[in-house]
Amino acid sequence: APILRWQEQVHLPGIYDLDVDTAALSPAACAAAIRERLENSQPARACELLAALAG
Repeated sequence: APILRWQEQVHLPGIYDLDVDTAALSPAACAAAIRERLENSQPARACELLAALAG
């Protein structure tokens, strides 16, 4: 089905700065994980890595 192909394609190649399991975590827990990541001093690298892969 077209929607299944789209769902797979949007997640390729699977490079993320943060991954939260929305099926296992509450909305508040997901938000807390996002907030912690944003407040953390670790640099966001996913966009940089994806751009490098795209050439």
